[in-house]
Amino acid sequence: MARLDSCEFWLTHDEWFERVLWSDEKWFVLHPSPNKKNTVCWSPENPNKLVPCKKAQGQKAMAWVGVVDGKCLPVHWFTGSVNSDAYLEMLQTVVWPAVRARATRHQYWFQQDGAPPHVTAPVMDFLHSKFGGRVISRNSERRWPPYSPDLSCLDFVSGDDERVDRFSMAAFPTTSSAIITGDFNAHHGTWDPSCTEPDSTGQLLQDWMETNGWEALNSGAATRSGYGTGPPTAPDVSMAHRDLARRCTWRTGDDLGSDHLPQVMTVTVSGCRPRRIRKTRWSFRKASWTAYTQDCETALTAAAPAHLTVDQLSNRLTDAIMQASAKHIPRGARADPKPWALDPELERAVAERREARAALDQSPTPENREAWKRAKKKAAETEEEARKRAFRTFATEELNQHANLGRITKLLRKMEGGVQSTAPGQAINGDRGREAVEDRSKAEAFVATYAAVSKHDGITADKFVLVAYDFARAYDTIDHKMLQNKLLRHLPKCLVTWIFQLLRDRRACVEVNGVRSRDRPFRAGLPQGSVLAPTLYTLWAADLIEELRKVPRTDCYMYADDTATVSAGPNIQMALSRAQQSADMMARWATKNKMNIAGHKTQILVLSQWAPDAKNVTLKVAGSDVTATSHVKLLGVTLDRLLHFGEHCASLRRKVRPRTAQLRKLTGHSWGLREHHLRTVANGYVRGALEYAAAAWLPAASPSHVELVDRELRAAARAVTGCPMSTPTHGLMAEAGMATAEMRRTTLATRMVMRAASLPPDDPLRAVATATQHSRLSAVRGWRELGRNTLRDLGALDVPVEPSLAATLPPWTPTEGVSIAPTAGPACARGRSDESRRTAAEDLLEKLPGAERAIWIWSDGSATGGVTSGGGGAHITLPNGNTEEVRTPAGVYCSSTRAELVALRDALAKIVEIEQEDAAPAGGDDPIIACLDSRAALMTLESGPAAQTTQLGATIWQQLLLLVERGRPVHLQWVPAHCGLAGNERADAIAKEAAGMDQSNAPIDTRCATRAAARSARRQWQRAWPDGWYKEIFGEEHLPGPVSGDNRMAAVDTHQLRAGHWSQSAQYLHRIGRRPTDTCQGCADTECPAARCLVCGEEADTPRHVLLRCPCLCGTRLHALGNMHGRPPDLRRDDVVAAFAAGFRSFQSRSATPRQ
Repeated sequence: MARLDSCEFWLTHDEWFERVLWSDEKWFVLHPSPNKKNTVCWSPENPNKLVPCKKAQGQKAMAWVGVVDGKCLPVHWFTGSVNSDAYLEMLQTVVWPAVRARATRHQYWFQQDGAPPHVTAPVMDFLHSKFGGRVISRNSERRWPPYSPDLSCLDFVSGDDERVDRFSMAAFPTTSSAIITGDFNAHHGTWDPSCTEPDSTGQLLQDWMETNGWEALNSGAATRSGYGTGPPTAPDVSMAHRDLARRCTWRTGDDLGSDHLPQVMTVTVSGCRPRRIRKTRWSFRKASWTAYTQDCETALTAAAPAHLTVDQLSNRLTDAIMQASAKHIPRGARADPKPWALDPELERAVAERREARAALDQSPTPENREAWKRAKKKAAETEEEARKRAFRTFATEELNQHANLGRITKLLRKMEGGVQSTAPGQAINGDRGREAVEDRSKAEAFVATYAAVSKHDGITADKFVLVAYDFARAYDTIDHKMLQNKLLRHLPKCLVTWIFQLLRDRRACVEVNGVRSRDRPFRAGLPQGSVLAPTLYTLWAADLIEELRKVPRTDCYMYADDTATVSAGPNIQMALSRAQQSADMMARWATKNKMNIAGHKTQILVLSQWAPDAKNVTLKVAGSDVTATSHVKLLGVTLDRLLHFGEHCASLRRKVRPRTAQLRKLTGHSWGLREHHLRTVANGYVRGALEYAAAAWLPAASPSHVELVDRELRAAARAVTGCPMSTPTHGLMAEAGMATAEMRRTTLATRMVMRAASLPPDDPLRAVATATQHSRLSAVRGWRELGRNTLRDLGALDVPVEPSLAATLPPWTPTEGVSIAPTAGPACARGRSDESRRTAAEDLLEKLPGAERAIWIWSDGSATGGVTSGGGGAHITLPNGNTEEVRTPAGVYCSSTRAELVALRDALAKIVEIEQEDAAPAGGDDPIIACLDSRAALMTLESGPAAQTTQLGATIWQQLLLLVERGRPVHLQWVPAHCGLAGNERADAIAKEAAGMDQSNAPIDTRCATRAAARSARRQWQRAWPDGWYKEIFGEEHLPGPVSGDNRMAAVDTHQLRAGHWSQSAQYLHRIGRRPTDTCQGCADTECPAARCLVCGEEADTPRHVLLRCPCLCGTRLHALGNMHGRPPDLRRDDVVAAFAAGFRSFQSRSATPRQ
């Protein structure tokens, strides 16, 4: 009755609700258990529900909270037990100070339950004195019903001023096989269309998903309808990795009585079991032993070079055996066949058993059941007999062979239940030719053989310790006086004095808010950012390098102020001892030179294939204990123990993902940057970060880690093209114009090998490139081996390499007397006729100064396809009428521009030779006019002598300056090609003759070889494309270029249609589950009714149907192609594909719009 009276009172005085200060307490228990006072079941009938109850035990604390005007008062935590005194103290110090300003003005009521500490005389006297009798409690005029927690509007949450959002995604999984769903109370426009501005939790979720490659599965439908007047929202989020999200569908379920709707997700999984990859085995039975023996004898009887060592001869023997084995001994991964499985009697018995089982299934009579039992028993007996016969044959015919002695031991161990041997079950030739049968003898033979193979010049397999030192403020602490003394050991005194005065006179000041400090001279330090600073630091640390080289088996590597040492030893203890010697020497040198080693920033890495070597490794560096880590970062590259570069690839992904996300923000499906700009940004902004120092680490990275780089490249390619994630990889990368990481590793390795070969013989990089390093792991290939193999495939391994430019000409080199004209005026433009171009060129050449007495050079270059078999030719006409012709092969791989420059270089050299022989006519100041038809070559030379980056360009400028120095002005003039100019036509013929000459002695440059490697990698990649739609369009010789124009939607449609996955296709949307029907939620069957074309309805609207078959686009095809039956190669044109897509979209919109 008390509860009923209270409810009637509140219903008649609902305006009082806003004038009540509601209060309550709550126990928070570390290990809670049900409490009978707080577990109440309200039901019109006896629920007959049993609740295990006992008092709450364990560590606990009580919190008091109050609510007034819809706001929470500060939470008060009671320490110890709650009695009348503690409760009264809380009212006096917490409650009343918080509400006294409003309680008396608004006539607030104070509500509390009837707990004994609440109704003592001191407490009630205090409440009545402050609230004027407006107290709702036991022992008061307005009583609070006992056991009535459901009548209070209080929710146990803390106030706004004290709540701390501790939500974190750190513990969430990031794997591609997990789904995260729940009520996050997070709002973001990605999954909640009603959200105009995301809240903090929603933005946190969105950032986490973008960083880890996850997507929200929500379709945008509301998941909650609040009890208020606001619109439905979606605070519930379901998310999964992008790879899994493609196979997920999301919807809201039926109302279950809550304000939140359930989230229903469907995941499409494969029904097949994961494929088991078996270890391949040699099939000796199928081997062609005659051919094997002949190949081995042929390889071994060939004369071997006299300088080969024993180890090299052993490797030569091993290579011959392995090559013959791979050629004549089949190898596969099939399971061992059961020899008795094909026994004819067993096959008949099995067939009878199957017939009996079929009859039993069709008619389960007692007779059929007995017949099936008899057939089953007979088949089992026949199988046992067949197994016995097969084993007898095996033991009699095979195990008696001498080479199969090892198989007997293996068979016996298997029969007795022992552990199977890991070695092949055959006898092998062991150490020093002795036959090894037992496992121990095989193991000893293997160890001895591996030790011989691993031994290089008397040094066994080493352990290495890499220490990367960090000097605190290295450039800023160099003492000028000490630097001067060191420089005097290497440089002339005048140069040292100039450098010292430059450093000694440095002054600086600081300006803050317009107030400038006094100038202060700097007596130490090198100017940061100066090109002179790294060189000075190298000279400063020259004595350190000399000292470190004294430590046995220790190499020092220095780049500017980054210093690292690598210490080697036959075991990890010896390597650590040498590394400690280097660290001590570094510390002594730093103290002597007034520098500090930052021990806490120094990194140690153990390079060993045995993991225990890297455990508990510590060095003392400058008084600090430095512990080895699993990886170190050196010059921006993260090195790991096995040099697989897995951690480096992972760090690159973390670095590049935000960049790709930023790239996506620059474009959409219907707006954004032009594709040409997108490609440029993607290659510079994303690929540039991925390929930092990639020539050194990418060729050696394992395939699984290269795949990590490829994933980020594909993400950038999707941003460029707008293709969905399900797009085939080859079509995606080709449409984006981006090379895969596998292609780039080949190109970069080739460039590194060529760059090293172009250096002087004493250069350290060339010494590293020419060294022979035996690979310990067959799956690991460094840049040397990969680059050499590529050059060998290109036929350019033994071709001479053009030396790199050691030093450029100074920028103040005078160029007076040399003039270059890369144009000939509008009269010689390409659009004019050949006759008019020839006439204009002849008139221009006749008007050149000194044309009547000049030495004329007509040079031209030729290269097959513009890339191979280059040749340079020149026709020289002297003032006396004599002529000279120059023919020069330009290299097996050569561009047309390089061939032009080779022809000009040799023509100028010929003139210098003629002058040295004093064969030139009188008048040594006659000008020299060289006519070329290559604007690129002239523009390369026009940039000046100091801007030349190749030895070829520098040599030409040296020849030009030499001729000018002798008094002959030189003019280089561009002329139009193939327009009938006699000199140009003759030079072109000579160049073609030169291109057919022997190219074996013609040097090639690094750029041409790198481009050849890139073309080769691209051709191999295209040949590996799977047969299908995209290969029908482009074949193996063509690649798409960037889509021209500003229409982003047309560009996206073009890429998606050619790549095979168009987001506007009903068939594609149905396949990914975005267009489900009542009968089919989603499938890849093109015959499914839900996949039919929405325009014609004849078949599924695949890209082939849209572009080549849809009858509604016959007119568009006729207009664009000239016929109604197009072919896949016609789709290489971007404008054609864009027109078909626009036409299909138009028909789709008409089909979707109902007719009036």
